[in-house]
Amino acid sequence: MKTKYQTAYCDTTDSFLSVADVYIFENEFLSLYKEKIEGHLWCPECKKVMFSLIHIGNGMFYFRGYPKQEHEEGCSYRLPEIQVKTVTELKQQDPSYERIKLQMQRVLRYTPTNRATHKQQSSSATSLEGQVVSGKTVHKKFNARLPERRIDLPLSDSDLNMTKIFYGTVLVTSTSGKQKQNKNDRYLTLFSLDKKDRICLIAIPEGVWHYLSNEPLLNGKQVKVCISFCGELTKSSTGTLFCKLRHSQLLLVQPS
Repeated sequence: MKTKYQTAYCDTTDSFLSVADVYIFENEFLSLYKEKIEGHLWCPECKKVMFSLIHIGNGMFYFRGYPKQEHEEGCSYRLPEIQVKTVTELKQQDPSYERIKLQMQRVLRYTPTNRATHKQQSSSATSLEGQVVSGKTVHKKFNARLPERRIDLPLSDSDLNMTKIFYGTVLVTSTSGKQKQNKNDRYLTLFSLDKKDRICLIAIPEGVWHYLSNEPLLNGKQVKVCISFCGELTKSSTGTLFCKLRHSQLLLVQPS
């Protein structure tokens, strides 16, 4: 399915909502959806184009921008509709993972902790992407996107077995690998902020951990972070969700 909008800004709640979030509101909290959500969704970057939730049957849905509305100059969404790419395809186009990392940096601004910072950045002339490359180059960098999903909100089976960028504010603990396997491997365990639910495990092979071991936020203690990682979530036979991190560039953590 061709779509470039995975997240929307809601002006009544001052929050960023995924397609799945809005779908849940529409189906389970219709009155709240009609009052607070419908007609209040905008481009998450420039907030100049209104979004609507479109259903195409078979449980498929997506955001679509209202016709004849234009994104602000410099907004990375001023692009034609695009085909969502796989990590393999993006890796072939960009061996440094720069495209994916820029998208991961962008979605971290959607976490509740980073909203205030995002507002300050939006009011200035230079955006996060603009600090990396010129505006013209940014459009080239974002001509392919991966699906995005909040990791700190309830997940469904549709979020599994598909490469996505997951992001959110969580509690994270790092532990060493099992003795029967490679004890130099590492596991990140993500918990909900109330500590009641274990969200998932991120398995980090020894070779990848070598480049992350100096990250002070991954010191073994449970710490609150804003996290973004790219990979495929899989469910084990015991029901545990896990993702194997294939490259150190596919994980970003920031203090919350």
